[in-house]
Amino acid sequence: LFADQLASADLVILNKADLISPEDLARVRLEVAEELPPAVKVIEASSGRLPLDVLIGLGAGSEEHIDSRHSHHDHHHEGEDGHHDEHDHDAFDSISIELPQADESLLLDALTQLVVQHGILRVKGFAAIPNKPMRLLIQGVGTRFDKHFDRQWGADEARTTRLVLIGQELDATLLEAQLRAALSV
Repeated sequence: LFADQLASADLVILNKADLISPEDLARVRLEVAEELPPAVKVIEASSGRLPLDVLIGLGAGSEEHIDSRHSHHDHHHEGEDGHHDEHDHDAFDSISIELPQADESLLLDALTQLVVQHGILRVKGFAAIPNKPMRLLIQGVGTRFDKHFDRQWGADEARTTRLVLIGQELDATLLEAQLRAALSV
């Protein structure tokens, strides 16, 4: 591990923790901790398996200091002709859709159909499910969806479904209309 990379990390993952003894794992944790600022979290993983909230950063608070973080967008890339190259991912559309409460299976079936028909790459958000006191958190990559109830609805919070669809050349009006039609069955 490189000290400068560790110093700028928010999280360090010790993978394959199941393949070493508890004593060796404790020693590795101590060695890594010596290089880290106190705010950096260290977690263990086995076979590369991590909870979804860790992978997508839910509750990490990274948005609180996003302006101070560097990304590849901070560096200009020049092509052979001396002009700045465009990134392919800059062409992605991200649309937000707000819907009323929805039956869980109808919603997931409708989202799967939209992904297939329109080449949607990612789906994320939460759904209000009738007669459920908690929000249903939804994360989708292609036609694979992960879902779980993440928290209680707030007393003053509108029980609506809010989704973000990410893809290329997405027609927000058409996608929302298709979702609403599928959910009104």
